[in-house]
Amino acid sequence: MTGLIVLGILVIYIAIAVGITTMAKGVWKVLVIAVFILIPTWDIIPGKIALTHYCDTEGGIKIYRSVEGVEGFLSMDGRVYEEYFKRYGYKYVEITKEIRDPHADKAVAQQYVRVTLGEDGTLEEEKIDRPQTRYGLRKAARLREMEDDWGIVRNIDSIVDLQTNETLATRAEIYWTGNWLQRFASPALGFGGYCEKDRFEYTKFYVETLKPRAKSS
Repeated sequence: MTGLIVLGILVIYIAIAVGITTMAKGVWKVLVIAVFILIPTWDIIPGKIALTHYCDTEGGIKIYRSVEGVEGFLSMDGRVYEEYFKRYGYKYVEITKEIRDPHADKAVAQQYVRVTLGEDGTLEEEKIDRPQTRYGLRKAARLREMEDDWGIVRNIDSIVDLQTNETLATRAEIYWTGNWLQRFASPALGFGGYCEKDRFEYTKFYVETLKPRAKSS
C-alpha cells in the first residue's frame, strides 16, 4: 500500500514538473529543471559524505586489548551458538534471559543462565544467581531512533571487562537510512547504504579479543 502511495505521488510530481518546465522559457527553464531535481535529491551527496566519514573514522572492529586464556563470557543479548564451543573452544557462555509477565506482556525480571556443551553435543543450560565471568559481550539496541539528522545510524557493540568497566573492543555497524525521500517512503525506496568494513566479522570481534584457552580441532 505504501509503495502505491509513493508511486502515485511521484507520478503527480513528475507531471507537475513537466508541465511547469514546458511553460518556462529560456534560463527559467533551466532553473525550473534544477529546482525539481534538487527537491527530492538535495541531501544525497551530504548523506553519502557523512556515511563515508563515519565508516572511515568509526566503522569496523577496533580491538584495544586482547585477553588470553578466556574460558567463557557473558552474552548480554541472550544469544549463544554451538560454534562458540565446537569451533572456538569456549567452555561456557553465560546469558541473560527476561522473565515476562504473560498478562502484562512485559519483562518483570531478569535471570542468568550458564550454557555449556553436553557430552551428546547439545547445549545445556544451568540457572545461576549472577554472572561469574569477568568479560561481557554487549550488543547495541537496533533502533531507528538512534539515527542523526542525516539519517546515519551507528550501532556499536562492545566487549567489556565487567570488573573494571574497561572497553576491550568495539564493533561499529553504520548505515545510512537514505535521503529524506527514502526515509519518508521507507521501505519502498530502499536505503542509502552501509559500511562494508568488517561487516560480517563477528568471530574476529570476540575470538581475537577474548582468546579461548583451547580451541577444538
